[in-house]
Parts: sequence; structure tokens; C-alpha cells
Amino acid sequence: MLAVAAQLLDGHHLVYVARDDSRMMAMHDALAMQCPDAVLRLFPAWDCLPYDRLSPQGALVGQRVETLAWLSEAQASTDTNPADDASDHARAKQTAGSIVLTTVNAILQRVPPTSYFQDRSRILKAGDVTGPARLAEFLSMQGYLRTDTVRETGEFALRGGILDIYPAGHDMPVRLDFFGDELEALRSFDAATQRNAGALASINLRPVAEFQLDDASIERFRSGYRGAFGAVATRDALYESVSTGRMHPGIEHWLPLFHESMASLTDYCAGWKIVLDHEVDAAVAARFQQIS
Repeated sequence: MLAVAAQLLDGHHLVYVARDDSRMMAMHDALAMQCPDAVLRLFPAWDCLPYDRLSPQGALVGQRVETLAWLSEAQASTDTNPADDASDHARAKQTAGSIVLTTVNAILQRVPPTSYFQDRSRILKAGDVTGPARLAEFLSMQGYLRTDTVRETGEFALRGGILDIYPAGHDMPVRLDFFGDELEALRSFDAATQRNAGALASINLRPVAEFQLDDASIERFRSGYRGAFGAVATRDALYESVSTGRMHPGIEHWLPLFHESMASLTDYCAGWKIVLDHEVDAAVAARFQQIS
């Protein structure tokens, strides 16, 4: 841990691959104390088995997407002005470094291409003119689920001129107050008590899923699914749900069918040093055995 901390303090940018979640969090907590100025990002694995019929936890997926989007924005900031959330990456270059903490299971899993996150973020602030109905449509396209009451990451609720949303990377949901089409105020609130927790200057709305249910992605999925399973696939519940633009339990496990190509976490961290936890080889072997 001391060697990793020393490299961060020297301004290096690292990817730390832990053998499991507990080791990842232990390293995160230790570095948070040793290197308070460094940028620490978590990239956990899904909390479900390969080929499972269950979806990973929404908060966990949101954390993954938040890290991938931040890395994508940080890459883009080398050629253009950095986005608001990429500014901590720029500051880290001047002081302490940056580190993405992940696990063997997470780094072995393919992720969307880096281009997926380009131009998919939207920064909102008071005074913006964007009607709640149009914003709700945007959120649905980004993978957010419309509910009556917002309780978990990736959910939103629309009631007249009030739109509640639980963005990826936020500890609390956010309430947007509209007057007509103008956004008047942004406030975080407690999901359990609904009490106001403080005003916000702005929020950055990023995708909350690693795929989109837009027309192009749906057609790509349909074509790939029929190619793999034949005509019988058209009577499958998953196929029918995706065809109508609806989420389905376990849909995340079919991620490659939604994208033209896939990438790895290291594609987002080109030039970064990779640090391996001890006993990683055994964890890799165990994961491959689980997949096969």
C-alpha cells in the first residue's frame, strides 16, 4: 500500500487490480487517508454470476458507469476544455495522482467502447430552459427507470413541474423544480424522509446503464439475438422486451449485442500504470473456471 501511495503522491495515474471486493475497499480506505488530494475512483464487478437471469444492483452499475464516463471525459480533456467532473483529473495532474481501484472480476469483463460516453452527459443548472417532459425522455434514453417514488440509483419520477432523479455517482437523489420549461432550483433530498438536504449549483447527468435502448441499439440486439438463436428467438420474453424498448431482468448480460464493439477498462486508462494485488493469478484462474 505504501508503494502505491508514494506513486500517487508523485502524481502518477494508476489502475489497482485487487483480487476481490474486500481488498479493493481496504485499499481505497487506506489511500483515502494517506493521499487525501488524490482522485480515487472505484470500478467494481457486477454482483451477479455470469449468465445470470438477474440484473446487477443499480447503485453498483451506476458506480461503474460514473467511473467509465469520468475516464472518457478525462481522455477528451487532453484535446479540449475539461468537463466539470473531469476537472479533478486535471487538478490531480498538478498535485497528487489518480487511481482507479478495481477487481479481477471487473477488469476481465468487457465494457462499452470509449465512444459510448461521448456527448451522452448533460449538465443542468438553475436557469436552464429544458422542459420536464423532454428531460424525462432524455433520462429514459440514458437507461433511467421511471417510478412513482425515487429510491435507488437510476430511477426518476415526474409529477407536474417537479422531477426527482437519482443520478449515477450521487449519494442522494436530486429534486428539480421547474416553472414552465425553466429549471428554477436543484436540491438534494433524503429518499427515505423526502426532506430537503441542501441546494445544488448543478448536476451532471450521465448514462446510468452500459447500453442504450435507442433504435440503433435495439435493432443491433435483435439482429444479433436472431443470429444466435434463430427464429425461435422472436418468441423469447427478453427479445420481446428489448424490441419494445423495455428493460428486462438480466438484460445486462447481453451487453455485447447492444454495441458494435466492446472495450476493456484498460482502454479507458491508456498510459496508466497497472498495479496487481498479490494472489491475483489464483483469482484470475477461478474467474475463468466460473465463466467456462
